[in-house]
Amino acid sequence: MTFDLMPWQLADFPAYQALITMPPIAAAIGIDTKSVASQQQAFENDIYQTYQVAILIDGTPQGSIVAYQRANELGDPLTTEADLAYFLAPDFWGHGIMTDVVTAFITQLPPHFTLWADVLADNIGSLRVLEKVGFTNQGTYIDLFGRQIIQFHLYR
Repeated sequence: MTFDLMPWQLADFPAYQALITMPPIAAAIGIDTKSVASQQQAFENDIYQTYQVAILIDGTPQGSIVAYQRANELGDPLTTEADLAYFLAPDFWGHGIMTDVVTAFITQLPPHFTLWADVLADNIGSLRVLEKVGFTNQGTYIDLFGRQIIQFHLYR
């Protein structure tokens, strides 16, 4: 299955909203499916990141991948570090698409770039994606919602 990566635009909010309110995606990313304001805020946070794209399959947005720029303890941006986040419509899970998407996305990042990714411990598919593209397991922690999270790291 082939895909294209294209930056999200403000006009794409309805497609983004349809994706993030799908129950499996909403549960994983912690979005309030009843609050359009929180959905709009999540979308605007994503589209204003330097590195963000929609995952298009047959020309239709079916997912998203974003590198959220990290900041130091003073709030100053770290230009070579980011937190990686992504999601894909459940109809496309288990087809190897995200491994290819993550690989393509990280090759577009500048050299000497550090990525971090936090994954729910029971999200086996996402754990495998990160391992396949070269991320290393940095350990486990419990998030604010009591969920077990595994943190991954990649320096390229």
